[in-house]
Amino acid sequence: MVKSRNRIFYMYFDINNGMIYEIIQNNLRDLEAFIKTIVKDISL
Repeated sequence: MVKSRNRIFYMYFDINNGMIYEIIQNNLRDLEAFIKTIVKDISL
């Protein structure tokens, strides 16, 4: 997921919908863990 984040940050204007879809599909577990962490922190 770090590579994806770096790609998004440094190559923002070169990203297309296909790349976003691929990142989400290949890193869904990371995204789910991130969301769960946010929800947990907000619930405190």
